[in-house]
Amino acid sequence: MNALAGEPRDQGSDGGMRRVGSEYEFVTHDLDRVIRRRRDDVPAAHEDDPAPGWPVPGDASALHCEQWHGFSDPDELTYGGYVTRQDEAGTIVHGVLDYYDRAAHDLMLGPDWLEALGELFAPLRYPLYGLQRVESYLGVVAPTSNVVNAAAFATTDLVRATSVVALRTRQLQVRHPTRSFAARDRAVWQDMPAWQPARRAVETALEATDFGEALTAVNLVLWPALEAVLFRSFGQVARANGDGLTWLLLATLANDAERNRRWSTALARYAVQQRPANEAVFGRWAGRWAPRAAAAVESLAAAIADLPRAMSASDITEAADEAVGETLASTRVGA
Repeated sequence: MNALAGEPRDQGSDGGMRRVGSEYEFVTHDLDRVIRRRRDDVPAAHEDDPAPGWPVPGDASALHCEQWHGFSDPDELTYGGYVTRQDEAGTIVHGVLDYYDRAAHDLMLGPDWLEALGELFAPLRYPLYGLQRVESYLGVVAPTSNVVNAAAFATTDLVRATSVVALRTRQLQVRHPTRSFAARDRAVWQDMPAWQPARRAVETALEATDFGEALTAVNLVLWPALEAVLFRSFGQVARANGDGLTWLLLATLANDAERNRRWSTALARYAVQQRPANEAVFGRWAGRWAPRAAAAVESLAAAIADLPRAMSASDITEAADEAVGETLASTRVGA
């Protein structure tokens, strides 16, 4: 029952509690060999590997907190639970793809909507990959294993999202081989004016080396904004244009994004609770990234609003602004 002689394998190392921990606590708390207590006692994987003594960038973040180990993922997600959940979700996705493919769904889509899918859906895997890179970086530099795990699951969510977009794009490519699905996606992402503010924001986020700023840039600002536009608003337009398949796929991905927001806002709220001065730190970073997200939203909203049966650009922008505003507001203590 003891992790080390004389120490119960419980939450006692996190402030004096002596009780049997939950499964989540057992497999998550204080497990990162690089940042946990007694890290000098942990043998390196190789005699030349100095990893156990490396300083961790998260420790040097402008986002200070005396005791990061007190944070818990509100979903208490473990590896086993995550794999089970996403295996079930993957089964549903593949079942939906197969069902609509057998029904020749894509052959019934109009030319204007197919053009919209080529310009605003198929290139999605590029910004998703950029966000994935930042999320994986968060997992590397996170100041506690509780955050490492949450960021790892969020990274995998974005891998899944990229895969779903790729599968759907391939399906469209097979049904409409003359429309250059997949072949021109990168060029659209790099050259289409509507994408450029989003591309600039995502690529700039890759330069955020401070753990707290990267968390704010992607998890609290950019991802909520882009998800509101590209998953929710675009999904509604897809449904209105008879593309129930794209709508269903985007709806499943939106659920993953919502879970990411829950732990990210909980972490930010915990940091402010532990050190009230962190609220100003978050505010400074939010002030830096919110205008970039707003520019991305405005540009994409205008493009979506031009589609058949679309809502207005102002409605799309308002929904995204509300998503970011609610995310940032929920980071405050008492929210």
